[in-house]
Amino acid sequence: MEHSAKEAAGGTGNVAARRRALHLSQAELATRCGVSRQFINLLEAGRTQPNVQLAMTLARVLGGTVEELFAGEPERLELDGNNVLGGVRPVAGSRVVVGRVNGRWVTHAADTLDSLGGGFTAADGVVSITGGQPRIELRRTFRQIEENVIVAGCDPSLGLLRGLRAGVGEDGGRVCWVNASSSRALQMLADGLAHVVGVHFGSEDGAENLRRVRQMDAAGNWEILRFSRWEQGWMCRPEVARRFRGTEDLGLGRLRLINREEGSGVRQWINEQLVQAGLRPEGIKGFDATGLSHWECARQLLEGRGDVTAGPRVIAEMFGLNFIAVDRVAFDLVVTRALLDHGPVVTLLDAVRGGSFQRDLEMLSGYEAAGLSVLRRRV
Repeated sequence: MEHSAKEAAGGTGNVAARRRALHLSQAELATRCGVSRQFINLLEAGRTQPNVQLAMTLARVLGGTVEELFAGEPERLELDGNNVLGGVRPVAGSRVVVGRVNGRWVTHAADTLDSLGGGFTAADGVVSITGGQPRIELRRTFRQIEENVIVAGCDPSLGLLRGLRAGVGEDGGRVCWVNASSSRALQMLADGLAHVVGVHFGSEDGAENLRRVRQMDAAGNWEILRFSRWEQGWMCRPEVARRFRGTEDLGLGRLRLINREEGSGVRQWINEQLVQAGLRPEGIKGFDATGLSHWECARQLLEGRGDVTAGPRVIAEMFGLNFIAVDRVAFDLVVTRALLDHGPVVTLLDAVRGGSFQRDLEMLSGYEAAGLSVLRRRV
């Protein structure tokens, strides 16, 4: 497989060096570890890898740790026309997650302002720059990261996916969540920057979700799966709860709104609430003040930079904000049909359909799991 990269042999050259330093033959090492001489030969040539138990045995026999024995030069991913640095500023030391989408290596920032509300996540490598050309110094092997699944969307429950396996075996892939608005997520799917994306436009029936997908996928190559519904409404600081009873109170000019960015499902929801209340955006104080995620908006309220925002009940309860329920919204996953046969994606979707994940999802306040039912599109 072409990686446009330097692929090391997994650091197994350290086994040979340590063996020679102890004046052991391959046959002697094999006997002490309970394997064949041929296996040791293949291992030192970088043509096979030990399982965890054998790696620990080798470390004990040869002295040292597994990390010292098997850590080699990091593999590198060169960024060129076939490999994409998506959503990452090429700053040396930036941590990234990596996945293979439609034959290309795709990288995304592991740490962003709109994702840190959920804490740090595991990364696959860091950006380095040589002669002005950025590259990725990988901390996991190509074999591991090619089974990663990149999921994009803004539903905070997508963070639960990071606990699921995407690949097979102990060194299989991970689920990498990229926090993105619904519009941006759909564009990422169209651009081949994610395997699976999530969207929520409009109300509980998800009709607007279907319309937006049809708009971007006229050929009908995308599948839509109902992931969940959540309770949506207004969140406000407890100090202003008596002055805010619903959308109409935003028109009095006394309360400041924290809006969401253009293209997000919540931004569209807020616009619809204003229309229904007969209010114009220019008459709303703070309409242009935005946050890039549900928790960022909630944090701005706690910091006193606004009084009211919109989002799911679970975020309001987590931040200790007052919540006024308005309706429920449907959150759907969208995936290219060609990827429905891609092993890591199949593994992920099967895990999401499982009872354990569905129970985890429904433990979130205001959430209703939907089991990934397939939505029939009216083309």
